Amino acid sequence: MITILENPAEATVETFAELKTAVEDTTGDYKAITTVYLTQDMTHANAAVTVPLSKPAVVIDGTYGGVRHQFTTYSNSLSYLITTANPGTGKQAMDVTMRHMDIIGNNYYGAMGAADSNNFFNVTLTYEDVNYTGAQTMYNRYGAVRYIGGSYDINYHEVAECGRVTLGGNLTINHTMASYSSFWMNYNASDQYFRVLEGADVTITAAYAVVYISTGAQFIVEDNARLVIEAPLGIAFNTAAYAAFTIGQGAYFKCTQ
Repeated sequence: MITILENPAEATVETFAELKTAVEDTTGDYKAITTVYLTQDMTHANAAVTVPLSKPAVVIDGTYGGVRHQFTTYSNSLSYLITTANPGTGKQAMDVTMRHMDIIGNNYYGAMGAADSNNFFNVTLTYEDVNYTGAQTMYNRYGAVRYIGGSYDINYHEVAECGRVTLGGNLTINHTMASYSSFWMNYNASDQYFRVLEGADVTITAAYAVVYISTGAQFIVEDNARLVIEAPLGIAFNTAAYAAFTIGQGAYFKCTQ
């Protein structure tokens, strides 16, 4: 049952079908819902959850009543993702966050993704306080991906295919796929970046390179952040070099090959 909470923008759900209804509704009882809490462990069924343009910021929270739940992704298909409607040529900004949950990744496109079009340039997908085990976590080749805290143990494909990467909080990434870079920035643009937020503590262990770039990108470690990398091919793969390399005041960066 979908239960609307005291805040009319929040609701709890028990099943994947209810999650889909609460997020996608634009005209009915749930048209105001933008934050959805899971009250049970959940498996992604063979359907997409498409965030409508009338809900430009949606949060799916895996913890309710002090109980943290597990979300299991479905199969290897772009058709079975938590995604957004097409923002159009105006590139409307859309933000989708999954937080405070454990995810079992069976889909090598991830739990969240966006279509392979420049219309999705301003789509930002975020994991916050997520423990993710399995295959690739996100697919957003023209947009941005964010990982804020949590742990990621990824054993198939990349960690993400994306345009821009932001890492924050206390974050650990272990990527064991020996023939793929962890983050694949694979479209030609001058606005790519790999950014570690101020005060973050990030550790990345990779079996290949950390980032595949097809054009110059910015590598940024903000003030008082700590970034430790162990990767045999280092921080970039391909012939392109970073266009800018910035280590902030009080920051610590170490890369071991």
